[in-house]
Amino acid sequence: MSIKSEKTHNHASAGSEREKGNIWKKSFIGKVLPYLLVLPLLLLVFLTIVYPMFVTLLQSVSKVSRIGKIQSIGYLGNYKSIFQYDGLGGVIWQTSLWVIVTVGVAFVLAYLLALLLNNNFRFRGLAYMLVILPWAAPLSIATLCWMWIFHGELGPLNQILKYFHIINANHHWLGTPSSAMITVLVVGIWSNISFIVVTLLAGLQSIGSDIYEASSLDGAGPVRTFFKITWPLMRSVNQLVIVLSVLWSFNAFPIIWILTKGGPANSTDTLVTLIYKLSFVQIDFGQAAAFAAFTFFIMVIFTVVYFVISGGEDKS
Repeated sequence: MSIKSEKTHNHASAGSEREKGNIWKKSFIGKVLPYLLVLPLLLLVFLTIVYPMFVTLLQSVSKVSRIGKIQSIGYLGNYKSIFQYDGLGGVIWQTSLWVIVTVGVAFVLAYLLALLLNNNFRFRGLAYMLVILPWAAPLSIATLCWMWIFHGELGPLNQILKYFHIINANHHWLGTPSSAMITVLVVGIWSNISFIVVTLLAGLQSIGSDIYEASSLDGAGPVRTFFKITWPLMRSVNQLVIVLSVLWSFNAFPIIWILTKGGPANSTDTLVTLIYKLSFVQIDFGQAAAFAAFTFFIMVIFTVVYFVISGGEDKS
C-alpha cells in the first residue's frame, strides 16, 4: 500500500512539474512571440525610414563629397545655402500653391462625390468603380496618359478644343509656365480625389440613418443637415483626410517630374523636385539633405499646428 501511494505521489509530482514547465513555456512564448512577429516590420521601418532620415540629417550638417561620402561633421553651410538659393521664394510659392489647390479642390469635389455615393441610385456601383479607378491605376502610367492627353501636337485635348472652336491652333500645355502649372494642378487634383472619396464615404456610412430621419422630421433641409449633423460627426475623418492629403501632396514627385521635370524655366518646381535635382543633377548631397530636413520640419510644424487648432475647435 505504501509503495502504491509512493508511486502515486511521484506520478503526481512529476505531472505537476510537467504542468509547471508547460505553463512557463506558454507564458514565455506568449511574452516573446508578439515581439518576434513585430521584429521584421520594425527592421523594415528602420531600414527604409529611420536610417535614411538619420543619414539625411547627418549629411545636412556635414560636408559631403560628390560620391556621398561624409568628409566632416558640424558644417552649417548647407543650411545657409537654403536662404541664399535664388529661387527659394518661387519654389516655396509653387509648393504652397500645389498643396493648397490639389488638396483643397480635391477635398471639395470628393465631398460632393461621397455625399452622392452615400445615396442609393441606379448604377451606383459603376459610379463608385469609376471614382476609385484612378487610385487603382499605377500613378506613373496614369501620368504618362495625362501627358499624352495634354501633348501639344498629338494630344486629344487640343483636337477637341479645336473641333468646338475654343482654340484655333495647338496649344503646348506643358511648354509655357502658366499652362504647365495649371496642367500639373489638374492631374494632382485628379490623383487625390479617389482616396478622399473612399475615406469620406466610409465615414458617412458610419453615421446612423436614424439621425438623418430625426433631422428631416424636425424640418431641417439638406444644407442645414450637412453643417449641423454631417460635418460635426465627420470632424475626425476630415482631420485625417486633410493631414494625410497635405503630407502626400507635399511629397508628391512622380506627377510633376514626369509631366514637366519642374519646368519650363523652373515654373513647376516644388521642394521635392528641387531636392531631386540637387541630389542627382547637381550632385550636391549636402545641400539636398539640408533642403530635405527643411521640408521635413515644415511638415512637422504644419501637422502640430493643425492638430492644436482642430483640438481647440473640438473643445469649444
